[in-house]
Amino acid sequence: MRSLIQEYVNKFKSLKVLVIGDVILDHYVVGTATRISREAPVPILEVDSEFDRLGGAGNVAANIASLGAKAHLVSAIGHDDLGVRTQCHNLGIRTTLFPFLPRTIKKTRMLSGNQQLLRVDWEDYLILSIEQRDQIYRKLAELMPEHDVILISDYNKGMIIEDVLYQARSMRKPVVVDPKPKNQKCYHGVDLITPNFDEALEMLGSDDASPEMAANDLSMKFGCSTLVTLGAGGMCLCGDTRQFATIPTVAKEVCDVTGAGDTVVAVMALCMAAHIDLLHASNLANIAAGIVVGRVGTSWITTEDLVAAGQRL
Repeated sequence: MRSLIQEYVNKFKSLKVLVIGDVILDHYVVGTATRISREAPVPILEVDSEFDRLGGAGNVAANIASLGAKAHLVSAIGHDDLGVRTQCHNLGIRTTLFPFLPRTIKKTRMLSGNQQLLRVDWEDYLILSIEQRDQIYRKLAELMPEHDVILISDYNKGMIIEDVLYQARSMRKPVVVDPKPKNQKCYHGVDLITPNFDEALEMLGSDDASPEMAANDLSMKFGCSTLVTLGAGGMCLCGDTRQFATIPTVAKEVCDVTGAGDTVVAVMALCMAAHIDLLHASNLANIAAGIVVGRVGTSWITTEDLVAAGQRL
């Protein structure tokens, strides 16, 4: 694997990835909490710094771009924008951002050191009018043919609807989905889904399936390959030829799992577009996830990160 990583990342540079999904602004407020408020039994956070990161489909696109490929993000935001366009521009991500939401989805996480104290969400579910749907479909029809792989980042905020998946499948290009159980009727016939274990069980309506059984049953249900992520347990792959593999985690320290699934689906989509074997792709995605969970806050992987990790294997 070590000798192949450089070869793989070199292939990424020529790829174009269309990322469709729900973009989120991840806002972090970082400080120190050493006192309890007299107003209520809650900690007082003395703020040292704050920063914003692209989250959701934005973090997926950031991973694609930082791995050297060309990413184009299609999503919905509010008229407030909250700096999403600027962040995308600074990372080299092309965008088509429809101002269809009352406000841009934002999640504020308050941290004392590496410990999350509270998360505050500002979000509205996207309900598209017929005219808005038509605008999205026309733009996707223009963009899809020029990309090597279509990546669906579904955070169940309303951007991903069945017609979008139908349109993607009709392009005869690899379609990779980071799914949500509530939208599972949309996923039949895609090439790969990457649920976490809880999502896998929910989609199966089960609470006692093993990871191997869940991966196999989802592959049978949707007619696609399945990579189930297991957190500290690594990953379980059921490939397109019913190839099974359990991949142990390589994470040395887990600081924050936020966005790890975004990194996994980004790497898998790039590998599929580059015609890299699913097992090798899953091992590479596992290495990438092991790196980002060791960082605080939403984070993306770089080619330098992967190559350096390969040298340590």
